Amino acid sequence: MSATNWQWVGTLTLSSNLERKDYVDLETIVYDRAGRTITYRVLSIVTEAGMTTRTYTRYLTSLETGYKTKVLDFQVHDAEDRQLMFTKEGWEDPTWEEPEELSLLQRAIDMVLEKLEGNGSGKNGAGRGIN
Repeated sequence: MSATNWQWVGTLTLSSNLERKDYVDLETIVYDRAGRTITYRVLSIVTEAGMTTRTYTRYLTSLETGYKTKVLDFQVHDAEDRQLMFTKEGWEDPTWEEPEELSLLQRAIDMVLEKLEGNGSGKNGAGRGIN
């Protein structure tokens, strides 16, 4: 999964004391004006005992109240780009969840909305002006 504009979202220390670094792809954003949704990809990188895994997740977020989000698909690759796990074609998570206010997913949503607005301003209120 190559992308030309992966932007760092943040680093999270997991309960296992491992670090996860998240990046959002700001080049492949799809904004559905009629459905008031955005589709975008997030890359999560975790290294444990010398083994690096990269998880590419494609999300769908509603721009309505709460930014409810669901996973459309994901792929997990090792450091040599071998695919370790993936979702079947046509699979879609039926669960819509609101991201926590202070989370890497919420920050990724904010970055996508800032990119769509084109001005890069506003951290917490970003995206509310999209028509």
